[in-house]
Amino acid sequence: MKEKNGNDGSLYARVNELLGLASTLVIMGVAGVFAVKGSFEIGIVFAFGQLAGKIMSPIMQASGIYVQFQSAKALSVKFSESLKAEDGNRKKQERKTELCSGITVRDLCFAYPDRTLRYAGMTFNKGGKYLITGQSGSGKSTLLNLFAGMYDNYEGSLRYDDVEVRCMEAESLSLLVSVVSQEAFLFNDTLKNNITLYDNKYQEGEIQRAVRLAGLEEFVKGLSHDGVTGLEVRVSENGSNFSGGEKQRINLARAILKGSPVLLLDEITASLDEKTADEVERAVLALEDVTVLFVTHKVNEKLAGFYDGRYEVGLR
Repeated sequence: MKEKNGNDGSLYARVNELLGLASTLVIMGVAGVFAVKGSFEIGIVFAFGQLAGKIMSPIMQASGIYVQFQSAKALSVKFSESLKAEDGNRKKQERKTELCSGITVRDLCFAYPDRTLRYAGMTFNKGGKYLITGQSGSGKSTLLNLFAGMYDNYEGSLRYDDVEVRCMEAESLSLLVSVVSQEAFLFNDTLKNNITLYDNKYQEGEIQRAVRLAGLEEFVKGLSHDGVTGLEVRVSENGSNFSGGEKQRINLARAILKGSPVLLLDEITASLDEKTADEVERAVLALEDVTVLFVTHKVNEKLAGFYDGRYEVGLR
């Protein structure tokens, strides 16, 4: 694929160079004829030359964009095929989108080339809020990745109710679980589109509920810029016009709006100041009918007692 794209790029580049040269010569020639006849001054001839360059520049850039597009399209197809192949390699195609009783971990073991992570028995009841703590490198994030079905090659048991994660259909697992990471990526569009991710199935009431549960209600009410208010205010690239806490709440609102019964939070307050972190964590604890696994290496002891359970993970 790389060789083909490289050949295509070279071909289009050569063709564009010839077109650029030919167009410049034609325009300069026409301008020269008019200059000889006295219709143009010599300065206008050079101006025509510069104009030709500005006209041809975007046309010449188009080849590179076209080649990149073709490459991205091919990669997209291969990625889709890879996902289908991975899903087809699962032992079973168990479909599950609801959590009835809870999540259980029994003698779970996952091996990296340089280390092996082992997790003792854990039980997470439906609707409960749980802390997962441990030092950096102890395997907290790996555990969440296992819950999210990112790795199938583990030993032991990891079950949603009575269904093993490695046996679950990838699509249904993505509906069952939402993951919120430390990094909150926002894009240059309205706040509403940043929360809904362009999915038109959500009703206005559902969006407002997600905003409220994420602790954004008052913030959104106070938003105003260039005559636009609330959810229609535009977010700058990567949310540069919002604070870290505001971006993280937007990230949380996305997950709440999705409506997954299980919410996996990976160090979402790690980069926030103490006050903001406290507010975000309280918003999480207030969520109803959602099973929350909150991974952190820095426990807010003021709120620790509000959780239904706490598990410490570490190398064994």
